[in-house]
Amino acid sequence: MPISPVPMHNESAIGYTLRFAARNGFHYLDYLLDVKTIAGIVKGSHYPAHIGKLSSLFKVSGTASLSPIFNPLFKENRLLTARVCLECVTQNGFVHEEVQNPFKFCCSEHSAPLISQCYRCSTPLTWDVGLLNGLCTNRACGMPLQLSGQATLPELTEQQVSDCIVASRYLDSPNLCSHKVSKWPKFSDYEATVLSGYRLMTQPDVAAKWLATLALTTPSWWPSNFRLLPCKKLIEDITYWPNKNIFSNYKSLLEQGIAKADCNVPVADACSLITGSANSLKRLQHEGVIPRSHTKISSRSNVNLSGLLWMLNSYRGQITNQLPLSELRNVLDYYALDMESILIGIKHERLSIIYQPGLDLAGSIFVEETELTRFGVEEFRHYRPHDVSIKKAQRLTGLSESTLRRMRKTGQLRRPRVNSHGNHDRCCFEDVIALRQAHESKQLPLKFVLE
Repeated sequence: MPISPVPMHNESAIGYTLRFAARNGFHYLDYLLDVKTIAGIVKGSHYPAHIGKLSSLFKVSGTASLSPIFNPLFKENRLLTARVCLECVTQNGFVHEEVQNPFKFCCSEHSAPLISQCYRCSTPLTWDVGLLNGLCTNRACGMPLQLSGQATLPELTEQQVSDCIVASRYLDSPNLCSHKVSKWPKFSDYEATVLSGYRLMTQPDVAAKWLATLALTTPSWWPSNFRLLPCKKLIEDITYWPNKNIFSNYKSLLEQGIAKADCNVPVADACSLITGSANSLKRLQHEGVIPRSHTKISSRSNVNLSGLLWMLNSYRGQITNQLPLSELRNVLDYYALDMESILIGIKHERLSIIYQPGLDLAGSIFVEETELTRFGVEEFRHYRPHDVSIKKAQRLTGLSESTLRRMRKTGQLRRPRVNSHGNHDRCCFEDVIALRQAHESKQLPLKFVLE
């Protein structure tokens, strides 16, 4: 009959399993259970088929996620690699459940850093019986564990530790534009990861060096918002830290850059950069402005914008009478031109431009007003949607939103014929064109014009 220890308060499932093995005379856990069963217990998914005689394991909590904190790098907030508090194991032979919480850097009771590797043999710890005696689980070592010589951190909240983990990923990859999300947290050296992220967030010299590296690892001919996307995403991914203001004032570092880099970004960021939608990206793919990929464009996919940037860079030249698109908003609005149609026009050589990197695409594409007007007239001939939004109608007609909504009530601006969600904010395109012509020919009643 095996000896079944009484589970301790807040004891981890794998910690209880180690005590069970030790009380029954096993020196190594794999002498008692197979690798698959051990993995199931570590993941908090211990089922009857896994646990055999470990009936008391049912009394130990086994939830997959151990923290409500959101981290963009992994789905489950549960460490699978071994960690222990030296004082907990040497005093009580006890492994607390919190050691598997990836956002716990120190033991809650002893305020001591949790150890994840032996600093004598530099080997990561594994879940084995020797941990209960504070020993290295490398069978070629087996020496008593000791704290690392790395600098200690002040007491951090779970959210702050999560921020440090994210910041460390940016520090390792300065031009990171998208996260590769794993199911479980993975660290080659957990303590070093948190410490390096903490330094990026708190030490101005480390932050400045990272920003300088970011500037040197992106082409100087990219628009600023493309080059600064990693910094923007870092700011979005973290809470308040001393260096957050430094990250916000990075534009002066963009004078230098490399000749070539890959601009592979998540769909949401791609839509923001081109000021369009997922449908805009699909159309750009269809027209050959950006390359097709093996996967369909969705909220979880990435889009490579490098080809678009190379296309624009081929139009580098001297600016004479051209103006940036950002200063030609009245022409763009009048002919319903968006960045999607502009880029396609450039691709098929129907629009003559000069490219000079600026703040964003609209500030980097220069064109003569007469040329943009000519292109707009051609495009507008083919622009015949069934309906448009009130905002779009406002730009097409030059009338105020309140005037357009009043016309909706009087029947002069009809709703779309087909009822669908959002119809309250849309109107028939043919009515919009009629209003536009009446406004231009000064046939619109004065009370509407003066509103």
